[in-house]
Amino acid sequence: MGHPPLIVTGPARSGTTLVARALSAHPRVEVAVDPLLPLVRATRDALAAAAGIDLPAGTPFLDGYASERDRAVLDAVWRGDLGVAAQAPPGEALSARAAHEAPDLAPVLATLRGATARELWESALAGIARVRGAATGSWVGTKEVWAAPLIPAMARGWPAARFVLVRRDPRAVAASNLGVGDPAQAGHPLSVARAWRAQEAIVARLRGEGLGDRIHVVGFEALVADPDPALAALCAFLGVEEDCGLLEPGRARGADGAPFAANTSHGAVAPGAHPELSERWRTTLDPGALALVELVCGPEMEAAGMALSGPPDPAAALARLRDDDARAWSWRTDGRDPEADIADEMSRRSLISGTGPADAAEVRRRFLWPEALADLRAVRA
Repeated sequence: MGHPPLIVTGPARSGTTLVARALSAHPRVEVAVDPLLPLVRATRDALAAAAGIDLPAGTPFLDGYASERDRAVLDAVWRGDLGVAAQAPPGEALSARAAHEAPDLAPVLATLRGATARELWESALAGIARVRGAATGSWVGTKEVWAAPLIPAMARGWPAARFVLVRRDPRAVAASNLGVGDPAQAGHPLSVARAWRAQEAIVARLRGEGLGDRIHVVGFEALVADPDPALAALCAFLGVEEDCGLLEPGRARGADGAPFAANTSHGAVAPGAHPELSERWRTTLDPGALALVELVCGPEMEAAGMALSGPPDPAAALARLRDDDARAWSWRTDGRDPEADIADEMSRRSLISGTGPADAAEVRRRFLWPEALADLRAVRA
């Protein structure tokens, strides 16, 4: 490939678009925003099919906690090879998706062809480089939520590839998700919290498999409070010239060339430092949702240096979850049994506070991989 691949990912509403736009302001980086989600899904489905798992069309993206099948899919994706035979090229879906944030890419993605998932991805990345006029040797990639489980396969297939994962306080993620207002666009709050937690498990697993030097975790709060150190670290990770002004007014731009305004449920935000973005959840997130997020994500939050508002409140979390259960959401991965879900979360916490060996199947179900539990126990020790 003429351009080393760069994948930016993170949970929805975590600030991935801001990071992608900032990176693209650098003359040696080009990151398209959200055009390839149908290809992420098609790759997942192809890898699952190669492992003998037939996913129904349109299966939601999975966090892995809900069932053995979901974890089998996660394993198939994690261990898979991008040389797997491609399913029908998702050109029409890619073109429609690109129309939202990358309309300039819609024509080239509409005609995407390839016999394997790898060929589809490489054709897409080459198209991004060509349409955007990326300089020779510069990083070219895409920002896609739900792409994190594909990192091992991509890392094996592309030795030069690098991966940026965005970490935002899950309380802010939850507030932003609920702030969308339209249930057709907002995710089920427990599912959103577990998706956030799943990325933390993925990071632990990647580091456990020796891929730590290929990934870089960007803290959203640190980035918006004081961009310079975070941007300098990103430049160093990619080996490009340090440029701490990537978020200055006029630098970050959308695909149409207009100045970029952050994609936030609180309204447009001009480029630059905005430490207040780290705190808005304190006045917008209701107590029940706060209790639910901290119950589900609290141990991982503490491991990431995030202070909790108080001790776990399972009663408040359950009341919120019961209310959520009756509503329609754009996607959800919970067990649709609020009492069982909260009991499961409390059992999970008991495993973290324990010191002895735990049943391997139980660890897998509640932590996805043993590395995630080991990291959390190490913080408590």
